[in-house]
Amino acid sequence: MGYLTSKKLIREYCAEYPVTGYLDCIQYLDHIYNYVKERKEGYSYIQFATDLGFSATNVMHQLVRGYRKLTAKTGKKIATGLHLTGVQKKYFEGLVDYRNETIAVKRDELFGQLVSLKRTVLTEEQDQEWLDFFSTWYHPIVAKIIELDDAKSSAKWVASQVQPQISEEQATSSLELLSKLGVIELDEEAGRYRPKEFTLSSGHEVTGIGFIRYHQRMIELAKDSITRVKADQRDISSITFACDQESLADLKQMIHEFNEKVQARLANVPNKKDVLQLNIQLFPVSQKSED
Repeated sequence: MGYLTSKKLIREYCAEYPVTGYLDCIQYLDHIYNYVKERKEGYSYIQFATDLGFSATNVMHQLVRGYRKLTAKTGKKIATGLHLTGVQKKYFEGLVDYRNETIAVKRDELFGQLVSLKRTVLTEEQDQEWLDFFSTWYHPIVAKIIELDDAKSSAKWVASQVQPQISEEQATSSLELLSKLGVIELDEEAGRYRPKEFTLSSGHEVTGIGFIRYHQRMIELAKDSITRVKADQRDISSITFACDQESLADLKQMIHEFNEKVQARLANVPNKKDVLQLNIQLFPVSQKSED
C-alpha cells in the first residue's frame, strides 16, 4: 500500500465504515479521528480541522468533546469535508439535526427520516424486512398474539386482538412479513400459525437503529396506556433518585437479572391468554458530573 495522506485516510474510513452504520454524528467523527491518528504519527485535532476545510484551530476538538455545539451549518461543511454524497450526506446531516432537536414530536419525525434513509442502503431484502419489523410497533405484538392458546389465523381475528386495534389490511401484511422472516409458520394440520424460534444477532445490520425505533414505539404505547388501559390491567410506576456510578452499575445489573428472571418464568406458561408489554426505563435527568 502506498503512502496515504490524512485526507486519504479519512476518505478510506468513510468508504469502509459508512455513516449510515452510526446513530451519533459525534461518535462518527471521533472514530474517524482515532482511525487516522492510529495510522498517522503526530496527527492532531488541528490537522483534523484543516482536513475538513476549517482553519487551523481546535474547533474539531471542541465539537468531538462536546464543548461546542455542532450546528446544521457546520454539519454541512463537515459532510463536504468528508466527501459524503447522496444518502450518506443526507444521513449525516440528519444525525446532526436529530442531535440538536429538543421537541419530541420533531425528533421522532427526524428519526423516521433516518430510518427511511437507512432502508435505502440495505442491499439484502431480509435486512429491509427486519427493519420494517422493528419500525412498526404492531409486528412484535402480532408475533406474540400468534402464541395465544386460542389464536386464529385470520387477519380479521388478529386485527381485533391488537390494542390499540389495527386494520385487517395491516394484520395481513404483518402476518406475511412474520412468515417471510421465519418468526411464524403456518401449521397446515392444525390450520393456524405457530411461532418459530429465531435469532437476530446484535451485530446485525439493522439492530442498532431497529432496536431504537422499537423501544421508541413501545415507550409511546406505555405513555398511551396511562389513559387508555384500566388501572387494574396495568402497572405504571417511577422513582427519582440520586446515586453514584457504582450504584448505577449495580442497578443496571439488577434490571438485567430481573429481565432474565421474567423471561425464564414466562417461557413455558401453560395457558397463554393475553399479550402484555413490559418496559423498564432507566435514564439520567441531571447533567453528568465530572469525575
